[in-house]
Amino acid sequence: MKKIKTSLVVRESDIDELGHMNYLKYFNYFECGIDDWFLALGLTNQYLQSRHIGCVVKKVESEYIKEALVGELLEITTTLKRVGHTSFVISQQMVTRDEKIIATSEKVFVMFHLQTRKAIPVIKTITSAC
Repeated sequence: MKKIKTSLVVRESDIDELGHMNYLKYFNYFECGIDDWFLALGLTNQYLQSRHIGCVVKKVESEYIKEALVGELLEITTTLKRVGHTSFVISQQMVTRDEKIIATSEKVFVMFHLQTRKAIPVIKTITSAC
């Protein structure tokens, strides 16, 4: 399975009034990992759009395990977990420098044709990454 690691530092602007990273920012950080995963496969927006292909998120599950604090270095591991006919699942884990789990996320994506707006089979670039 294709695994990509993304490192990010918690920014002060991502901290809420409770002194830790706001829960919405976790989604932004996880999205950076997703972006890196797609790029590692060569699936840029330009590449996908030129082929009239898109991916939509059908389902997101996240679990917050430990708070993230300003200045903390976080590593996000993004892994292709499962591939179906028109959908695929990406699993992510966010850990601290000392490998304590901060949060986990799992997303179900559906491939679709940008013009017909209908689901299509998962492209070979993704199926071969499993």
